[in-house]
Amino acid sequence: MVVEPLGPSDVEDTRGSEIRFRALLESLPAVTYIREADDEGALSYVSPQVESVLGRTVEEFIADSKNYLDLIHPDDVESVREADRVSSETDAPFEVEFRYRTGDGRYVWLHSRSTLVRDESGTPSFWLGFFLDITDQRRAQDSFQRLVENHPAVSYAEAIDEEPGIIYISPQVQAMLGYQPESFVDAQFWSSIVHPDDRERFDTQNALADRTLSSFDLEYRMIAGDGRVVWVRDLASLVRDKNDLGIWQGFLLDITAEHVAEERFRILVEQLPAATNIFTETEAGTGSYRLEYMSPQIEQILGYPLGDWLAIGATKMLDRVVDPRDRQRVREADAHAEASGAPFHVEYRAVTADGRVLWIADDGVRVDRGQGAPRQWLGVMTDITERKRAEEDLRKSFELLREADEERRQLLERIVRAQEEERRRVASDIHDDPIQKMTAIGLRIGSLRRFIDDPEGLGLLEDFSETVSEAIARLRNLLFELHPPALDEAGLGAALRDALAEFEEETGVSASLRDELVTEPECDTRAVIYRIVQEALANVRKHARASSVTVTLTRDSAGVMVRVRDDGTGFDPVAATERGHLGLVSMRERAEMTGGRLRINSSPGSGTTVEAWVPGDNSRRGASESLGA
Repeated sequence: MVVEPLGPSDVEDTRGSEIRFRALLESLPAVTYIREADDEGALSYVSPQVESVLGRTVEEFIADSKNYLDLIHPDDVESVREADRVSSETDAPFEVEFRYRTGDGRYVWLHSRSTLVRDESGTPSFWLGFFLDITDQRRAQDSFQRLVENHPAVSYAEAIDEEPGIIYISPQVQAMLGYQPESFVDAQFWSSIVHPDDRERFDTQNALADRTLSSFDLEYRMIAGDGRVVWVRDLASLVRDKNDLGIWQGFLLDITAEHVAEERFRILVEQLPAATNIFTETEAGTGSYRLEYMSPQIEQILGYPLGDWLAIGATKMLDRVVDPRDRQRVREADAHAEASGAPFHVEYRAVTADGRVLWIADDGVRVDRGQGAPRQWLGVMTDITERKRAEEDLRKSFELLREADEERRQLLERIVRAQEEERRRVASDIHDDPIQKMTAIGLRIGSLRRFIDDPEGLGLLEDFSETVSEAIARLRNLLFELHPPALDEAGLGAALRDALAEFEEETGVSASLRDELVTEPECDTRAVIYRIVQEALANVRKHARASSVTVTLTRDSAGVMVRVRDDGTGFDPVAATERGHLGLVSMRERAEMTGGRLRINSSPGSGTTVEAWVPGDNSRRGASESLGA
């Protein structure tokens, strides 16, 4: 064989090809290198990108390559050695990912791959390779892995093309179900631990998702490694990788606690003496609802089968059940609750399946579950027929009681009026007869003094005159107690001033009146107020040990208010009333007789205030407002 020498043009072409090849290598976003195929495996070329990737010059990197294992992260040295051994023994491409220390001491992730190049005779010539800086990709991958493995849900990926089966499942599956992730490599393992009662439903939904490639969303039970039953929610969506291979990416959520709570809730609501219901919007924001749940008590209450409510719909069933007399009121309450979001409450008559009429209390609250989510109404229907009957019986009893109380009040009013009339008559009789006669006797005793000279006789006559004077004074006091003349002649204020003056003279307690009345009350009102003040002053005299007492008269639009306030020792009004203190009872009855009210404010050591309100026109209205009762 004759080998022709290379001519100038051939040399030029070779040099041009080398320049273009070098330019191509040095424009790639990767560091390329050539490593000799001999035993020493020294680097003969490295592209200048090594400076930007690793922070080392070409010369430094080639020099460092003799001890390149010293610059690889200790945790990655073994994997690099293994890749090198395999490629050396089999001439297979060398490919590995590892961390490499840069010139400034940082570590970067590199993806390195090299292929053995042979000459025309098949003899190994050199290894041509490259490495890429994949630090950002690895960080993202590590972050995603940490996210997946710290998420409370189990993440998984399942291939559906070429070799179907689980290609990844996160380690949380061991805590959730008690199985090692490796167990799920077997394509049949997953289905085998689905609860037998849910397996058919699981297989049907799984087949539908595979056939239609639609999302998978199902709640079912799985049998854990220790025999526990775990409720899970399985959500998965189909994605395709860069090679257009189909992969199901999904999550398993442990919803056992929710199902246990739901089961307890169901048991609870189905034991209540009421029918519980849940309405859910057919679509968010529409205000149109479907009956999602109705507890079985509805059948016991109204007699219609539970299936009718679910099949026909609650709205149509309620139109059938609600008494026509209340139907419009129920519809208005429903519209108002939906428009305002306020709780729904209405009581209506309902016709049962056998024609009876019951009273139903229907209550509900709206639950807004966030923007874009359908709203719900949670409701309770309660049979209140017995309560309504009791209310009606109570109303009738109250009406009878009110009538009896009115009769009692009228009787008491007549008794008190008769007492006042009797007091007036007795006072008039005392004034017209005994006092007049006793006064005449006093005058005659004075005349007898002129005819008696005996000192002893004059002494007896003087004693007799004093006795007559005392008797006249007592009769006048009795007259005042029975019915003070000033009450009819000068009015309530004048009568109370006389009473306070006499009280102050007898007890030494400072007594004053604040009369703010512009017009004089009616006769009956004057008498009631006077007797209340009279009794209050008697209590001060007997019990209070006060140094001052003030009586105040005021008028409002409907009646007269009187307050008797002292600075005495005070007492416990409740205890005094329980002991049946007649004075307190008498004052209260006098006020209530007119339709008024009486209140006593007192406590030991803080004095006492008796406050009474009496309607001025006997209308018996406004008493509660006036005394804040």
